[in-house]
Parts: sequence; structure tokens; C-alpha cells
Amino acid sequence: MLKLKNIITIDKNKEYYLSFPDILKSPKNPNTFFIVYRSGNGHHPTFSSLILKKSTNGGKSWDTIKEIELNIDDHEYVWNCPRLSYIKDILYIICDAKSGTYERQAHFKTVFLVSKNNGKDFTILETPIPGMVPDKIIPFQGKYFCANHK
Repeated sequence: MLKLKNIITIDKNKEYYLSFPDILKSPKNPNTFFIVYRSGNGHHPTFSSLILKKSTNGGKSWDTIKEIELNIDDHEYVWNCPRLSYIKDILYIICDAKSGTYERQAHFKTVFLVSKNNGKDFTILETPIPGMVPDKIIPFQGKYFCANHK
């Protein structure tokens, strides 16, 4: 059975809806963790940011290392549900983006955000992956797998 020793609040913001967090321990350093989540102006936002934070002391404190904005007015999409993966020294965020606030009518696209320097800089690549809410990227026998809703 798992027992929680303590709870650490990583972010509080009464003005924004913070949602869909995903955490990952660095394979290189057991005291380094990354967390990504979406910040938006509601559960079905018109304005959103992906926020990436890093802890180098086992999760005791966290620093924001990247915020990537996406909004309906300027980009025609908002971020939805991000997930982290660390494969071959590359940090990946896989995230779906939606074209509106009504999911039944929105169009979805899935993107990779790829960082070769632990989240300082990202290259954003659109993927052919259909659907929404992608999960972590899992390497297996020379291939990569990702589950999602279609």
C-alpha cells in the first residue's frame, strides 16, 4: 500500500484554471523531476498555456522553465491534455490542441514538443495522430506507442 508522506502545492492561481498535470522523474538524476500542466481561462478555455516546471531537489521546490501559449484568437487552437516522456536524452511533451470550447464540435490535432536541452527550448511538430487526450510515448521493441481517445 502506498502512503503519502506529505503534499506539496506546485502552483496556485485563482485567475486561471490549472489542469491535467503529468509528472516525470529524470532518468539521469533521481532528484530531478519535470511536471507539465495546462493553465487556461476555464475548463474549456479560449486562452491556454502549457507550463513546464522542474525540481532538482526531489520535488521540494519547483521552477517554471517554460510557458507555451496557445489561444483561439491568435492560433485558432488551445492546449488540452499534455503528457511527458523522456526518450534517448530527449524530453517530449505530447499534447492535443482543440479548435473550440465545445469538444463535440471542435477539431483536434496532436503535437510533439521536443526539447534536447531539458525544456529550455522546444521544437513543435504536428503529428498525424488523430483524436484527443494522448498518453505518454512508450518505446517498445524499436517502435513507439501512444494511446489516445478517437
